[in-house]
Amino acid sequence: RQAGEALERGETLVALRFWQEARDRHGRTAESDEFAVRLSGALRRACDEWIAGGRLEPLLAAAGGLAALRAVEPGSDELERLAGLCGRAAGQLGSRNYQGLRETLLRLRAARQGVGWIEETLAALTKIAEGQEALLSSPLGLLASMRVEKSEPEAPAMARAAGRTDPTAPLDRLDTGPTDTGALLMLVDGAGSFLVLQHDCVRIGRAGRDASVDVPIPADVQSHHADITRDGEDYFLTAYGPVQVNQRDVRRTLLRHGDRIVLGPKAKMVFHKPSAKSDSAVLRLSHRCRLAQDVSGIVLFHQTCLIGPQSSCHVRTAEGQTQVVLFDRGGRLYGREAASGGGKLGDPRELAAGATYDFGEVRIALKRYDGGRSYGRRGDFA
Repeated sequence: RQAGEALERGETLVALRFWQEARDRHGRTAESDEFAVRLSGALRRACDEWIAGGRLEPLLAAAGGLAALRAVEPGSDELERLAGLCGRAAGQLGSRNYQGLRETLLRLRAARQGVGWIEETLAALTKIAEGQEALLSSPLGLLASMRVEKSEPEAPAMARAAGRTDPTAPLDRLDTGPTDTGALLMLVDGAGSFLVLQHDCVRIGRAGRDASVDVPIPADVQSHHADITRDGEDYFLTAYGPVQVNQRDVRRTLLRHGDRIVLGPKAKMVFHKPSAKSDSAVLRLSHRCRLAQDVSGIVLFHQTCLIGPQSSCHVRTAEGQTQVVLFDRGGRLYGREAASGGGKLGDPRELAAGATYDFGEVRIALKRYDGGRSYGRRGDFA
């Protein structure tokens, strides 16, 4: 009753609190579920007003109750997501993570078009980015980048696969010697060769002896032509040289599954994010854009990667039905055969470069890849 009275007065946050207390005390009832539908609609209207007016405090105050409301009224998912984005944006601003803040605001703008303060904040971030670009292109910026590269810390133990091999060893012999690179070359029978990277930000540029990029393109592109950055489940492309996505010139854009990226006449690739259950993505390179050692795809690995014939797999095999899951566990790379036909999952096996693994009909060989940067970075397979 108290929740209903509060809702009639237009006090949606108070109504949400009373509803949640009553549900915790008396459990879920038909009456409380019916009220939840009314409450969700009122919160949705209030949320629109709060965001349009830049009043984010009540939205964040409602976040805890929205999680309980979601169990009854799935339509409140959107409200919880908006509250999460606003909270994330505030944290990114506080930590001066302007790139992450811009990406979060772009997602907010996509959800709520025409909000003045969002547009104004994005415009301010554009000015900051332009200022940072001017600084980085100055003589001081060049000197700073050289010093950063020389002092960049060693990568930690995440999936120490690349750090456990002798590059001269045959694939059937494992060597546990150290390494200074984190990139993995993965050869999958029936699928080809893939470069596996775990960086949140992947640098793309021209291949060469002095290249300091993660994806060294054997084509006439700039030495540092573009970055692809992961933020949660989203990937953003930032261009430093000419780039087209789906035949449109871009400077910075959110990438979507199937987007066609062109860096030059011989530098073309397609962005794939085939599975909603995994945040990993793949860059499929055109034939004339393949990297050294016939690499035809770049796996942007994050936590899991699927290998198999299914359309949801990041690496598609040509034959058989076996699906393999690669995953990170405690800073190491593991693989196991996925369950099929209601069967059990295969036993997890730790993977290391310099070895070959059979998972049902899928054979995977791992090697170090020395075609990119000559130094490790935090987040590498090293």
